[in-house]
Amino acid sequence: MSIQSPNVIVSPGSIRSLDYGDIYFSEDAEREVNRVFLEPAKIKERMKYASVFSIGELGFGSGLNFLTTANIFVKEAPEAARLRFISFEKHPLLKKDVLKALSTTAFSHLTVEVLADALPSRTHGWHRRFFLDGKIELSVYVGDAEVGIKDLINRENSGIDAWFLDGFSPAKNPAMWSPTLLQQIATVTRKNGTVTSFSAAGKVR
Repeated sequence: MSIQSPNVIVSPGSIRSLDYGDIYFSEDAEREVNRVFLEPAKIKERMKYASVFSIGELGFGSGLNFLTTANIFVKEAPEAARLRFISFEKHPLLKKDVLKALSTTAFSHLTVEVLADALPSRTHGWHRRFFLDGKIELSVYVGDAEVGIKDLINRENSGIDAWFLDGFSPAKNPAMWSPTLLQQIATVTRKNGTVTSFSAAGKVR
């Protein structure tokens, strides 16, 4: 089943959802990813000791979180280590929109162009991609996050080390922040796993 394109306004370094009345990321882009998701969970430090590090994300969006994390992983993790990045996206962006929105960023290892060429097809279900000779594994579930998480629980054996909750705001996208969905996340998270989010909503915290 084909997926409908999101209704967005895109310019270099910016992308806004008209459906949710919210932005995908702020002007400081990569710094925001570090400030909101990586630094609070001490992701860089934890990567240094990982053989396999698994990250789950709600809201793949432009792929900015993935690209930022993957490039840091290449620098910080042991040479033989692998990153598993598992994300959920109901309305995947078109390639041209990703390229335009991230045109002001520059990554040295896994680039925007390489990701754009490997974006998931616009069909429901799991889409898996490998980068940098298998060092980086990206799995994106296209469809409802709650359905995808249920399937992940049935498939996942090792568990998730860290979660990035990056859906649109709870007031505008409540389905992404439901108690049921958050409990499912807890079920598939490893002991001492972390959850970071841009949201300051009390019920989310």
